[in-house]
Amino acid sequence: KNYMILIFLFFSTNVSILGLIYYKRYQKYQYMDIEKKLSVISELKAHELKQFRRERLGDANILYNNQSFFELSEKYLSFSEKKSDLEIQNWLGKYQSIFEYDNIFLLDSRAKLKKSILGNKSPLSNSTIELAKDALSDNKIIFQDFFKDESDNKIYLSILIPIIKENKKPIGVAIFRINPKIYLFP
Repeated sequence: KNYMILIFLFFSTNVSILGLIYYKRYQKYQYMDIEKKLSVISELKAHELKQFRRERLGDANILYNNQSFFELSEKYLSFSEKKSDLEIQNWLGKYQSIFEYDNIFLLDSRAKLKKSILGNKSPLSNSTIELAKDALSDNKIIFQDFFKDESDNKIYLSILIPIIKENKKPIGVAIFRINPKIYLFP
């Protein structure tokens, strides 16, 4: 009788130990598999973010040093002609709708808001206005990282494009505001 109990204990202990070893190995392989999958996902997301930034800067480069856009903006900012207002609205409105920008703003050479494509004249964030002044003084495109707009308490990104012609002094800044919820984290 004792002999049978010892055999039972021996086999049950061995089965338990083998089960535990199998479980630990399985757990290790599962962790490795999940790590690989997460690594691939993070690499793809990083590539996607780089591509997103490249595309947005590509949009900005189309307008940067663009003579036609400069002349149209100059007419609008200098004379506020109704015809140039419609042309600016049409040109920038296409950017806004096709490339899904939240809004596009046009500022003069003193960083004062002159036009909002959506028509709202809510104030721009202080950080955006400061960067607009930097874009005007440095004559370069600026990609504004995540910021909270004080007027609506939402998070945005922006691209600030000085409106210049052949390396002359800028006459204004176009601001392409991006809502990250649309593309980056829908």
